[in-house]
Amino acid sequence: MKFISHEDNVGNEHVLKGIKSLHGKIFQTDISDLSKIMNDKKRLFVCAATDNEKVSGYKVGYERKEKQYYSWIGGIHHDYRRKGIGSHLMRIQHEWCQCHGYETIQTNVLNKIRYRGII
Repeated sequence: MKFISHEDNVGNEHVLKGIKSLHGKIFQTDISDLSKIMNDKKRLFVCAATDNEKVSGYKVGYERKEKQYYSWIGGIHHDYRRKGIGSHLMRIQHEWCQCHGYETIQTNVLNKIRYRGII
């Protein structure tokens, strides 16, 4: 398992494609315009877990306002769940936030996917 991260843009089209595909599988939604949405976010931070170049998990967030970070989207492929990958991605994100002076991190979980938000 390899963990990668990028600031302010995804930086790797292969990873972005993998995030789009995985997000669609997990949440049954189309986010084909994810690149455009990401480009509009301030202080975007993307971290992903890959296994043999395949994205197995991801966490994406951005600055909502000064000193407040929003942990926006994330997910883990069902074959990789319960292995600590989500927790590790969250630690990477939280360490990045701490190094960049954020005081709070906000996360929202929709009720229809609540079981996926348990950490």
